[in-house]
Amino acid sequence: PKNFDWQSRHLIPILCSNWRDVCSGNDHDQDVLGMLVALEGMAEALGSTDYNLPNQPAFETNVRLFLVNYRALHMEARERNVVRWQETPKFHYLQHIALLSRVMNPRLAWCYPDEDFMRIIKADCV
Repeated sequence: PKNFDWQSRHLIPILCSNWRDVCSGNDHDQDVLGMLVALEGMAEALGSTDYNLPNQPAFETNVRLFLVNYRALHMEARERNVVRWQETPKFHYLQHIALLSRVMNPRLAWCYPDEDFMRIIKADCV
């Protein structure tokens, strides 16, 4: 369905609440919680459809906190030689989106509004 990813943002507070209930308090669990809390803050800030984000500093701060916590999880997994918490170029792009949000709401500048079009083309070609 259209905007499925945006609608899934409502799951973030539930994940945060559940993680708080099972979190043991060790560094790993705290990094996961920090990442989820940052995602929650990012989703809240992106709730606006205004041209400029009303709470842009919060969005930028939460992107940074998300990336810092994810990086800690990535490094911990690497040290333990576990294939988990992989970093991708999208993390770099996310930082650019956060910086550009100073100028314009990222929801209004999405580069791939027709990204799902490839699925439709593939289905028609088969």
